[in-house]
This record gives sequence, structure tokens and C-alpha cells, in this order.
Amino acid sequence: MEEPFDIPVIYNNQSLLFPARLIRAGYIHKFEVIINQQPVFFEQDDMERYRAVVDVSAITNNFHADKALLQAIAEAIEDILS
Repeated sequence: MEEPFDIPVIYNNQSLLFPARLIRAGYIHKFEVIINQQPVFFEQDDMERYRAVVDVSAITNNFHADKALLQAIAEAIEDILS
């Protein structure tokens, strides 16, 4: 596993940093991003765009991340890799 790093995201006209790490498993990879103290995984779909995947059993009742924030993080990951 790789060293942790921060993903910069512009969301609602605010500049935010989310702690993240790259996880490699064979030929695939995914990013673990911490949002509101909960891990959210971003992995590539069939179109090679990043999507958020949340382990429902691991989240707490107070976890909330709206779709626009998840999309902004996915786009930030794609920008980093381009």
C-alpha cells in the first residue's frame, strides 16, 4: 500500500483536502478517501471513470456525503491521474 496523501477538491466554492491512499491489488487499483471520518472507495467502472463505493456495514449513522461531493472527488482523482 502506498503512502497517504491529500486530494484537493473544490466543492461549493470551498477548497477542501481529503486524506487518501492508493490501494493496489493485482491489475486493479482503488483509492480510499476519508470523508467525514468514513472510508469511501473510488474505483474505475467499465468506462474507466471513477465511482464511489461505500461499505454499508462500515458506515456510521451520521455519515453523509452528497452525490455532488462524491462526483467532485472522483473528478479530482481523474485530474490527478491525467
